[in-house]
Amino acid sequence: MGISSDTPLRRVVTTHKSSKSTILFDESIELQSGFGSNAVTLWQNFQHPAELRDSDPVEPDKRDIYASGSLIRVVDFPPNSQGHNHRTASLDYGIVLEGELELLMEDDSRTTVGAGDVIVQQAVGTHFFFLP
Repeated sequence: MGISSDTPLRRVVTTHKSSKSTILFDESIELQSGFGSNAVTLWQNFQHPAELRDSDPVEPDKRDIYASGSLIRVVDFPPNSQGHNHRTASLDYGIVLEGELELLMEDDSRTTVGAGDVIVQQAVGTHFFFLP
């Protein structure tokens, strides 16, 4: 069971206009296939501090990582699959909602994380193995 088939994603983005808070977006979002997983970027900005915006900054077909700014992305990995080796120059956070995955680091250390675990990656090279 994964997010893509069982749980619709809803994106709610707030902002403030004329000194009052308001809902900017409240919508369903679909995951997109690619790189052996299903994913969607929910929000991104390209600088720090963040630019507050009234338009949607998400470019739906891109999965780029930016050295400054931030993004939040939902990724649904199929069971019994392998991720790909990758390295970023970013600070990344992963929150495991369901299932387990094993992280293989460049020093050959491994650790298994599961539902409720949070991964903080500081510009590291990682390979993921997705467990049943």
